[in-house]
Amino acid sequence: MEKIAVFDFDETIVNTDSLYAFLIFNYGPFKFLSGVALLSPVFISYKLGFITNSRAKEILLSFFFRNTTLAYFNENCRKFHAKMQNRLNKKVVEKIDFHIEKKNGVIIASASIENWIKPFADSLGIKEIVSTKLEFKDNKFTGRLDGKNCYGKEKLRRLRQHLGGFQGKHMILYTDGKGDKPLMKEFSEVYLVQRKNLIKLR
Repeated sequence: MEKIAVFDFDETIVNTDSLYAFLIFNYGPFKFLSGVALLSPVFISYKLGFITNSRAKEILLSFFFRNTTLAYFNENCRKFHAKMQNRLNKKVVEKIDFHIEKKNGVIIASASIENWIKPFADSLGIKEIVSTKLEFKDNKFTGRLDGKNCYGKEKLRRLRQHLGGFQGKHMILYTDGKGDKPLMKEFSEVYLVQRKNLIKLR
């Protein structure tokens, strides 16, 4: 039976929320906090269920990056990767290396943005990413997501689509648990990542 190891990104491969880390990296803490304060009605609306997580993420990313060119954005993603090397979870990286050595399938599945995940995936030897994408037109970010936020049930749906279903596959999940309950119910093996500890739940 084919084994597929799926790794969440935030608080799993890296030990932080990469969205906020990327915003702070690009704009510094003062501009980041100022922007978050201005967007506080958006976060409140999301918490109250008036807007979806996809829409909230669109508004946040549009505020900071709308009309940014693809080349500039990707270059900042590469710089961000270099800056974040000390935030990698060594225990999780060891598991990635183990699965690659065993020739198991290895996928990063995340609600974070594909552009800044890719340099991490490349350096770790991972070829498959299932994640949230940004919409670029004429090489500029439109301020919209390309599809839905890859979170919760949407992440499960996207993984099924990517793999052509889970039948005949032994699915292994590494996650901090946030947003991944639909996957945790479906996968054969589940490892909960808590900083330096990996706890096998099933």
